[in-house]
Amino acid sequence: MEIAREFIAGWFAGCAGVIVSQPMDIVKVRMQVLSSGTKRAATNSFSCFFNIVKHETVYGLYKGMAPPLAAVALQNAILFGVYGNVLNMLSAKDGEKPRLSHICVAGAASGAAQVWVVCPLELIKIKLQMQTEVKRTSSSRYRGTIDCIRKIYKTSGSRGLFHGITPLLLRDTPGFVMYFASYEILLDLLSQRKSRADVGPLATVFAGGLAGMISWFSTFPFDVIKSRMQADGNSGIFQYRGAVDCFLKSYKTSGLRGLFSGLGPTLLRAFPTNAVIFSVYNFVSNLFIERSITLNADVD
Repeated sequence: MEIAREFIAGWFAGCAGVIVSQPMDIVKVRMQVLSSGTKRAATNSFSCFFNIVKHETVYGLYKGMAPPLAAVALQNAILFGVYGNVLNMLSAKDGEKPRLSHICVAGAASGAAQVWVVCPLELIKIKLQMQTEVKRTSSSRYRGTIDCIRKIYKTSGSRGLFHGITPLLLRDTPGFVMYFASYEILLDLLSQRKSRADVGPLATVFAGGLAGMISWFSTFPFDVIKSRMQADGNSGIFQYRGAVDCFLKSYKTSGLRGLFSGLGPTLLRAFPTNAVIFSVYNFVSNLFIERSITLNADVD
């Protein structure tokens, strides 16, 4: 029951996070790719946002949303399921406040575990997000999620669906260590908790939101490299031979500043998205705990 609780709570949390984050996610991707030096860069987050709405209508902000919604259940179930269950295995007592070393191990394990779902998910999402036409037509490179998967598989096989996995691993493995560690540390600072369940909703909102911002900032250059690699070839021309080549060319073109392109919209979306994710996760998880306590009381 406890194992299922972690996975189901992660499912609901992930769905809520995608709905909140999608508009700023496409702004982030456009800025990261268009600032690579080969295309006209978006001047800032707000101009990029309004240009999308102006030329592609408000629906343009939700391009590529189908892949994350379709796979978010599995992705976040793995992330929170692995994290919660590894933490429970490492903890001496059920529900005790976890040690920082246990949090780091559980965070690294969960980050690495979900990469295998996230990589093809983000690849397809970015391919679709980089199509700037208002409506998909027969001339569009990708006419939808299924068409995108089919064409990638036809060109590069199953390996093509994992393009960009190296910078993704470098982003998510340490990134989720920072994510969960900063969340737990912030909860200690914001609340007088004695256990994992003993946390108020306001503390959860602020700790979750700030943890998301800290995590994204700490590994953001790897996200830029991943996005550029996964968007590569959308115009029919490939620029990068791999992660190292992408890094060198990106640094040569735009310097260190270019490796933080899109950081603004990422941080703007990180706070509300992760505040919602942790709030929903804790809410659903606590419902399971209360239900379990009620069932045990009825049995007694």
